[in-house]
Amino acid sequence: MKSIWATTLLLLGLGETEALISTGECPDIKYMENFDKSRYAGKWYEQVRDRQNIHTISTDCVTKEFALNQDGDLDLYFRGYYNLFFGYYGANGTMYRCDEGSPDTWTCQATMGPSPKRLPFKIYYTDYDTMDVSYSCTEYMGYFKKEQFAVATRE
Repeated sequence: MKSIWATTLLLLGLGETEALISTGECPDIKYMENFDKSRYAGKWYEQVRDRQNIHTISTDCVTKEFALNQDGDLDLYFRGYYNLFFGYYGANGTMYRCDEGSPDTWTCQATMGPSPKRLPFKIYYTDYDTMDVSYSCTEYMGYFKKEQFAVATRE
């Protein structure tokens, strides 16, 4: 059933997607269960995303790469061409505790850049071979919410 929803979100997102700020509460979203970090490792190419995602405003050619490290965690590297700065820039980090996440909370915990702080990393859906769907929703002041959406593929 979840793959049907992921496909529907993908098809809806093939048009213009945009980070949405609206009133109300975030929907009850269930993230990946039994996440297989070995199968997820590799390179993903972003196909569709919110144009107003603060991390990728004015970017093209966004990729994300994951590799298992010696400790069994996933090293990550996100990269994109930032048109405003005329070049490629990226950020690295590591995904931890992927075996402890739950559908109600997060898939893994991740660091970004030099910060040791671990933040929730949420994967809505992946079939590991062809597509990865990211969706997040954050509530502000109990009245507003910001939703973000992205789809990446292996090619």
